[in-house]
Amino acid sequence: MRQVIVAVAMSALVGCSTTLTRLPPPRALKTAGVVPIEAIEVSNANLLLLSFIPIASGDPDAPNAGAFRWFTDTLSVANQVQMLEAEAARVGATRAVEVTTLKTDESLLFFLLLREKMHTSAILVKDSTPAPAPRPARALVQRKGLKK
Repeated sequence: MRQVIVAVAMSALVGCSTTLTRLPPPRALKTAGVVPIEAIEVSNANLLLLSFIPIASGDPDAPNAGAFRWFTDTLSVANQVQMLEAEAARVGATRAVEVTTLKTDESLLFFLLLREKMHTSAILVKDSTPAPAPRPARALVQRKGLKK
């Protein structure tokens, strides 16, 4: 019985969200006009009772803080994109490329608890070609015709 209590207590702490960054591989994106800034993986996890009642989920607003939300399911692609965009804004990336998402689940305690995880990885890039300069507005010159 003690082992079951310890397993349930440890499982309650699975709700967390993380953002991991690293330098992109040296051969990543040898595309003209794009400079890779960093490779990123964001992940989030939650714990469900009977596969549909949320117990705890990672807080996408505070990744890497160990924060979680009680009785809320925050496991969604929208929240993954939110964490990606926050990191992209932090490092000055203009967009994310090669974005992939993977969702996994595992049963705990004979299908009584379900632990779900979602991982999204991408390469954050910055466009290296300067945007075209805006064309100066031409002054509108009206000429009045002279009557002869």
